[in-house]
Amino acid sequence: MRSGGQPIPGATVTAVKDGKKRETVTGPDGRYTFAEIEPGGWTITVTMFGFAPQHHDVAVPSSSREW
Repeated sequence: MRSGGQPIPGATVTAVKDGKKRETVTGPDGRYTFAEIEPGGWTITVTMFGFAPQHHDVAVPSSSREW
């Protein structure tokens, strides 16, 4: 995650699909990885104190786990 071109470390990233929920946290470079996330449509929510929550619907391909 980035704001104003700067990375946002420590943001909570939640992925939800069909009642399944996965969580992770952004690293120092603002990137995040889900260790186990299956392909398909997920709703991604990013939260961080001082920022408005961001929601995105994404289609996860079978070979991608990092954004």
